[in-house]
Amino acid sequence: MDLFDPELAVQREVRLTEGRRVFLLDLDAVKSATPRVLAAAGKILQTGGERGGWSGMVEGVGNTQAIVLFASEHAPRTVKLAGQPITSWSYSVAERLLHVRFPHQPAPRTLEVQF
Repeated sequence: MDLFDPELAVQREVRLTEGRRVFLLDLDAVKSATPRVLAAAGKILQTGGERGGWSGMVEGVGNTQAIVLFASEHAPRTVKLAGQPITSWSYSVAERLLHVRFPHQPAPRTLEVQF
């Protein structure tokens, strides 16, 4: 995965060409039995993660798109931002990756994921 890719899409092959910059994350090297954040666009601070869930504070530049990438063995049951359910997430069973997207705000908000 190229961490400079705004979609954080899985790439099986990376072609390096003159002038191209990449910042690669080897997903096989970061497998985890418990849910964990692999990458995020913005500031993120984990505050909890017990009993089949993950919670943390998220913050970023206003009017920009946030994306948080989790490694997880299971799809989430619920995803909440500032206490409100959100549906702008996708889970890949094959990759065991959860992408959560939402508009950033310049103030901290709680992100909660229950698996």
